[in-house]
Parts: sequence; C-alpha cells; structure tokens
Amino acid sequence: MCGRYTFQQVEALKRLIESLTGETYDAFMARFNVAPTQRSPVVRPGAGGRPKMEHLPWGLGSIRKTAGAASPVHFNARSEDVLEKPTFREAVQRRRCVVPADGFFEWKRITERTRQPHLISLKERQPFFMAGICDEPTAERPAGYALLTCGPNRLMATIHHRMPVILDDPGVDRWLQPGPLTAGDVARLCVPLADSRMQAWPVGDIVNHALHDEPACVEPVAAFSDPQGSFGF
Repeated sequence: MCGRYTFQQVEALKRLIESLTGETYDAFMARFNVAPTQRSPVVRPGAGGRPKMEHLPWGLGSIRKTAGAASPVHFNARSEDVLEKPTFREAVQRRRCVVPADGFFEWKRITERTRQPHLISLKERQPFFMAGICDEPTAERPAGYALLTCGPNRLMATIHHRMPVILDDPGVDRWLQPGPLTAGDVARLCVPLADSRMQAWPVGDIVNHALHDEPACVEPVAAFSDPQGSFGF
C-alpha cells in the first residue's frame, strides 16, 4: 500500500507538471506528509484529451451510508486485479490520472507491535508521477483519486511488500492516453521501478500522525535496533 507521500521540491514538481500540461501555474505549497482525504495536485486528461492539473482529495469511492455504516473509501488499488474489481474497472478504463510526488512513506515491521517509517525517493530526489485512477463527482462528494500499487523491487522488499506504481515518461504518456487498456497493457505499465534508481532512509514517528506536515517528517533518524513502544496513527 501507499498511505503517505511528499510534495517537497515544489519548483521541480511545478516544472514536471507544466511539462505535461503545457500550462503555467503559481507556486505550489510544499507538503511533507500528504495523507488520505487531503487535496493534492493530480493530472488527468481534459477536454480533447489534453492533460490538465486539478487539486483532488485522496480517496476513491462512495461515502453514502449503507445500513448505518459508511461505505469504504479506497486510497490504493492493486494493479494486478484492478481490471477485475467492479470498484475500479471503469475508472482504470476511462478515468486514469497521474499523481506528482517526490517521495513516499512506508512502515517497516520491526516487531509485532513496532514499525518504523521510512521515506523512499528517487536518487537525487527527482520528482516523479505515480499511476492513479479517479472517480466522478456526485451530489454527496467531489471527485477523488486512488494510487495504484504493485509488488516491491529489491529495495522495497526489505521494507514492505507493496509500493506505488511509478511511471517512466513513456508510461505516463500511455497511462494518460484516452481509450481502454488491456490486461497486458496494465501488466506492462504497472511494474516496480528499478531499485537502482531509488533510495530509502528511516524517519521519525512524527509522520505517523496526519496533522504533522513539516520538514521534521522527512529528516533521517537512526534505525530502530532495540525498539520499544507501539505503532499507531
């Protein structure tokens, strides 16, 4: 899964988005801990198929109540079965998007009760696009997005068993191209990025809490060697 990500290098991210949309934007706000339900930039096809940037909330799915309980909101979608699940099938065929970021967090299990957050990025902190899908707005909620995940590369396998789908330039173009994708298309696009292009380091548990969105969230700390306490949000 991918439950948090960063949008720190705002000038580089701004250039990356502008290279895709052909438009110019005002300055973005740096984010050190983007969390589900929060709004963040997303790029998806606009009129005539030309990419456009929007700020959408992170979360896909209905919030209507059924039998007194709220329906789940999906923040991730497994790429391996995204074409099989009714929740995601139409979105992956008709409402694909890409999500700009420059890092993402994952939690490494140390013991049954302790996990340590890690920040993962490309080497030299280059920005990138993650594969996503959107839904349509309704009278009850705005449009939202979910991130696609895949199995880990060798680096990520030491931290977690899933990672977001990070697209290269041809992959971004194909993902945003209007029209359906076959199962083979999805399988070819949704692969783990090469571990040789990535780096990871442990960070403090301040990132566990979504209210914290500050540079301390991304600062390296020592890896747990004799962990104490429990993990929680």
